[in-house]
Amino acid sequence: MAIVKDGEAVYKQAVGLANLAYRIPISDSTVFQLASVSKHFTAYLALLLEQESKLRMEEDVRTYLPELEKLPHRITLTQLANHTHGLPNVSELANIKGFGLSDRMWHRDVVDIALRIKTFNFKPGERYEFNNSGCVLLAEVIERQSGMPFQEALDQYIFAPLNMKNTLAVASPGHIVLHKSESYAMRNGRYERFEDNIMSNGSSGVHTTIDDLVRWTQHFQATVKNKNALFARMLQSSMLNSGTTIPYGLGLEAKNYKWVTAVFHGGGSAGHRAYTLHIPAHNLSV
Repeated sequence: MAIVKDGEAVYKQAVGLANLAYRIPISDSTVFQLASVSKHFTAYLALLLEQESKLRMEEDVRTYLPELEKLPHRITLTQLANHTHGLPNVSELANIKGFGLSDRMWHRDVVDIALRIKTFNFKPGERYEFNNSGCVLLAEVIERQSGMPFQEALDQYIFAPLNMKNTLAVASPGHIVLHKSESYAMRNGRYERFEDNIMSNGSSGVHTTIDDLVRWTQHFQATVKNKNALFARMLQSSMLNSGTTIPYGLGLEAKNYKWVTAVFHGGGSAGHRAYTLHIPAHNLSV
């Protein structure tokens, strides 16, 4: 964990083991899977591409992904990012298709399932329902509109400029990531391996170290302090068709806690857990 105050890492600590078999301790260089914390990188990348006029967040997704042309309702890219799109969850669809916890799925497998969706759980904009389908499809739009693999786009637009040298998006469950922590679960009083068998980009898949996440946090703090338009859009509450607002923006959620605004997102995949928390009023992040 790390605490960042006014752009400086004022506290860092690592405890535990990254690998139980070889007793390798967790350190600053240990790489973790961020799971759904990946979503705010996807949203930020989409907004960067919109600045270059490569996509429009209020455009119908069917404009960019003609495979979805049979969907009966219009979905904007914004709705994909804020979970008001109404589409069923690709993770549950994979289970229906026969994929179990021990089966491996590549990112392209997940995209293929998402592009075959023909029905809605509810009409877009009617309510908020957190799931992975929207960001998987948004990653596919980004890939097609940027003209490069999603993983490369993230690196070119975000990771490389911020010197996040040990951060990458992983599209295959078999991809070997240097210094990655193993994934475990406690069963019957003992730890067992619990691998990330389903790897999907956009909604998940970003792997990073605590030091690289500090660099991203420093960028967030600096740009929020300077009223960066992109982060302001990510933090803006979303509005449903009824006019009701929800606390989730674009890849980030904001709520009031003890009279201050807290901006946060969590993620979980197999045995990995990740969480980011920002208090903009105090320029403080954990």
